[in-house]
Amino acid sequence: MEPIGTLDYKFVADYAGIPLPAVENLDVFTFFLLLHDAVVWRLSETERGREYLDTAARLRMTEPEKGRF
Repeated sequence: MEPIGTLDYKFVADYAGIPLPAVENLDVFTFFLLLHDAVVWRLSETERGREYLDTAARLRMTEPEKGRF
């Protein structure tokens, strides 16, 4: 089965509340900003996704936050 090539467009359209054809008219910076936010939003809907986001945030840290984890 081939991956769906327009799934990222669907994520952006659903998140931003715009039709799919309007997604193609977005500039590249706006598209990727909305895609990032849409993926985070989608992941935050499930417990497993929230765990993933917490782990990703912890791995990006360069200095520990004392008492947080």
